This record gives sequence, structure tokens and C-alpha cells, in this order.
Amino acid sequence: MIELSGLRRYITPNNRARLEADIKFFDIDAICPADTIYIEIDANYGGMLVNDTCDPFALVALYLAMHHKTDLRIRGNVSKRLYKNLTWYAQKILCDYSSDLVPVKIIVDGFAPTKITGTLIGAGISCGVDSLTTLYDRFIAENDPDYKINALFFFNCGANGNYTNSFTQSMTRSRLQRAESLAAVLCRDESSSVQVHRADGNVYFFRDLWLHTCSSKCRQALLRRGKLQLSRSQSRRRSICLPRPCKILRDVLHSADSNGAHGVDC
Repeated sequence: MIELSGLRRYITPNNRARLEADIKFFDIDAICPADTIYIEIDANYGGMLVNDTCDPFALVALYLAMHHKTDLRIRGNVSKRLYKNLTWYAQKILCDYSSDLVPVKIIVDGFAPTKITGTLIGAGISCGVDSLTTLYDRFIAENDPDYKINALFFFNCGANGNYTNSFTQSMTRSRLQRAESLAAVLCRDESSSVQVHRADGNVYFFRDLWLHTCSSKCRQALLRRGKLQLSRSQSRRRSICLPRPCKILRDVLHSADSNGAHGVDC
């Protein structure tokens, strides 16, 4: 069994608000990659880290349980909506993703709604096409202040690799700089402002497991993506007609890059 417990929120010595939980393996012929799992942000916004339910870490723990073919025990409450989605939909999707995964039982203490706190309306920012599309829809083209993005979150939780590695640290700084430059360019032409918030976590400890369970379908998808990136790179040599939103975002990115922000290609 895999157990998730001890959810807590506190301020670290470097003035970061950390949300943390214990994760343990029982009767499994494997060593848990880490004793805890956490995510942390600027202490000024720590109140927005949900600590009344175990929702933030439930999916990571579920993936581990499905890989080791054992039940997941969450000693705490979860939101009923997430529980239903993880039970009926997420597990089916993950099993399609990898033949190494199996459906498992999720055991929880109870259910509780997640409280809405803070005033930030945020979205993740990677300068990839998904995040840029969200930026256009919910910042550039959005007129309703209740839905207009006013914060961007740069998640340093594993995609860049183990951030104790010097190369990873350099890559992370470069990507964060590009996101901050993009936000600055966006705000020049908008009456409202948007700030980039960095969120760090140790999900990278479990990254090797995810790569190991990547099925042939996943590898084929990655190969197709690589071919798409090559095709996209070649298309830059030709004059192509882009929809207006794409042109706006392309110009914004070019402007951000001209300010010295260079990172991954979108």
C-alpha cells in the first residue's frame, strides 16, 4: 500500500510557503524515492496553498500506486469531485497511456470541499503553445475581470530535471527569465498587470519512475512531437500565414527575446 498523510503548510527559513505531505510505501518491494512531497511559493501568497484537503498531491500518489499495483491510502480529506475524477476517469486515461499501470482502490478519511482563498487568477507559463493560448484567451482577449489572468506560475517541479544539478539550475533561470520578459511585454499594452510567481517542488524525485513506465505509445508520441518540432523549425524559412492571435503571441515572444530572454523554443 502507498500512504499519503500529514498534510501541512509552513514557512521555510528562506521565506517560502511550503505545502508538504508524507508519502510512504508499505509491503512493496521498492524504495520510495522520497519521504515527503512538497511544493512551495513566495510566503506572501502561502495562504493560497490548499491545506484543507490532500488534493494537491493525490494524483502523484495515485500514479505511484498504479505503477506498483497496490491500493492508495490517503489519511486526510479530499474533494469529492477530484475523488470521482481520479476513480472513474484519470485511472482509465493513465492505463491507456501505459500498460505498466493498473486500476487501484483509493481509500480516504472523508470528503471536504476545497476552500477558495486569495485574489490571484493564475495560469501556468512555459512559453509553450498551450500556455500562450491560455494567455491570449484569458488575458489579451478577456474583458471580464473575474476571469482575466493576473498571475502566472512558473512551475519548477521536474520538467527541467533535478534542480540540484548546475545545468538544470541554469536552464531553469533561463526559462524563468523568458517568462518574466514575456509578462513585462504583455503588460506594456494592457491596462492590467500580470506577475510571474515561481513554484518549486520535489516531484522530480519521481521523474525516473514516470520515464521508466513510458509505454510504446508514449515513445511514439514523443517521436511524432520531435518530427513536428523539426517541421516547425523548417517552416520558419518560409513565409506562412498565421491567425491573428498567433501573430500577436509571436510578436510578443520576439519582443521578449529581444529584451534578452532566451530559453526553450515555443
